[in-house]
Amino acid sequence: MSENGTYQANITPPLYPLSELHKARLLWSIHLTALVIRFYVLFNVQVVIERRILKHGQVSIVHKSSGVGAGERSIA
Repeated sequence: MSENGTYQANITPPLYPLSELHKARLLWSIHLTALVIRFYVLFNVQVVIERRILKHGQVSIVHKSSGVGAGERSIA
């Protein structure tokens, strides 16, 4: 208690309880971080699988354009 009988404000906020806004922000940041990690891992796994397939020569990947026909390229 200070001299005039009032309590001084704590400078560092307590860790608990968190306000509803802080809970929502924390949950959203965790959720978005998990999504980013998930897509990063899925993309890397896909790239590794494609490299293994191309290295062993089992499947030849043909990129089909939405042009004249399947696998054909139109010269503009």
